[in-house]
Amino acid sequence: MKKFLVPVSWSVSTWVEVEAEDIDEAAHEASGVDLDLMPDPEYVGDSFEINYEDIQEVPQPHVDPDIVGDFSTWDKMPGGF
Repeated sequence: MKKFLVPVSWSVSTWVEVEAEDIDEAAHEASGVDLDLMPDPEYVGDSFEINYEDIQEVPQPHVDPDIVGDFSTWDKMPGGF
């Protein structure tokens, strides 16, 4: 079976408390808050999206059948197996 990398995104919302002189400064300060410190983010309903244009198949490594899988002489190696 093939493997794919599928780019997905979704939105969350929460409130952050900032100190500011006015609404514009408050918005500016909120945009600089560390995302890892945001309290209790909640999923925004119906915001999950798949970017179909950027789906990529995961490349499978090429396996040389003449090299892989022949373990017939392992028992003759020093120390044995």
